[in-house]
Amino acid sequence: MKRLTALLLALIFPAALPAAASAGSTGLAPVLAASDWINGRVNGADVDGKVVIVDLFTFDCINCKHVTPNLQRLHTAIPARDLTIIGVHAPETAEERERVNVVRELGRQGVVWPVALDNTFIIWKATARSGAPWSAKVKTASSMRRSGS
Repeated sequence: MKRLTALLLALIFPAALPAAASAGSTGLAPVLAASDWINGRVNGADVDGKVVIVDLFTFDCINCKHVTPNLQRLHTAIPARDLTIIGVHAPETAEERERVNVVRELGRQGVVWPVALDNTFIIWKATARSGAPWSAKVKTASSMRRSGS
């Protein structure tokens, strides 16, 4: 299974190679501390020992929409015991700040994994991002590694 995981991640996210995450991961701390979630909340036990993909996006971004099918394939192909996908929605527009709109669009786009709402950009700032989409993989207890734009 680890070979399949590595192969799929290497094909879909070229810079993301699997390594176990840690529940105490400070790289994930801002994500796990989010207060508003859609499709369930993620905690340390959910990521401990797994490959974790963090996808920072906004629902109306065309580039972000192009990442979603890859994440859907991974979500379907790799068992939950081996992989956790966490979305982080950071809005670009007033419409994207409204929770009801995010819920509606995630449903339309087929996003079924947990998504943290980052309307205050706490997670965004913690990752020092200047644009979306952005995906990362947790490599060690204290780091997230970029694998997207």
